[in-house]
Amino acid sequence: MNNKYFTTIVGTLLIVGTAIAFTQYTHGPNPLNQEDWIRNVGNELLGVKFADDEDDSNTHLERFCALWWFRTGQNCNPETFKFNNWPITFIAKVNEIRKNGGWCGNTYNQPTTPLIWSWDLQNAAINQIKDQKNNGYKGHISPTGESARTFAKAEGYNYWVRDNLAWGYHSDDAVLDAWLADPAHCEPLFDPESKRAAGHNDGVYWNFLMGWDGYTY
Repeated sequence: MNNKYFTTIVGTLLIVGTAIAFTQYTHGPNPLNQEDWIRNVGNELLGVKFADDEDDSNTHLERFCALWWFRTGQNCNPETFKFNNWPITFIAKVNEIRKNGGWCGNTYNQPTTPLIWSWDLQNAAINQIKDQKNNGYKGHISPTGESARTFAKAEGYNYWVRDNLAWGYHSDDAVLDAWLADPAHCEPLFDPESKRAAGHNDGVYWNFLMGWDGYTY
């Protein structure tokens, strides 16, 4: 065979092979069913369902990010979204608390329904912590009046939102123990009106948002 033709054929095969490998690496074996795959695997692994009725300009990228870390354990575009497995595992722990019921001070809370992970609230939680760090405050209301609801509304979630905040803890269990010991932070974890949730922590700042579907403000 002519060396020129042989080189061309080999080069073409290498390009095609690389493209196929890259597609498999970044999109997995069945990219047409990414959303179903995310919901099914997330539910099977951790018992946490995903909000699938939120639609904004970032939805597809966010879902790809979730798909990416489910398959590889690696962050997707960490400067923007900082997705890792923490929000899902934390929601799973809160759902276990909700399933069992429990006391907040002198008030007993009946077992209630699990929370689902919200794409919109995830971005809101990340942006609220960024705002706290950038503006040097530790509280539910920023110096200029922004709250969890402000950040949630900016992401397209227009319903009532509650946020549990903490600072300086080093584990999920330590944060949850502190919240459960304080009725003001404990009661929101059991609130049956809360339907979806998300959270973020950077190792110092902790934020857990819970949304009431159907209750506007």
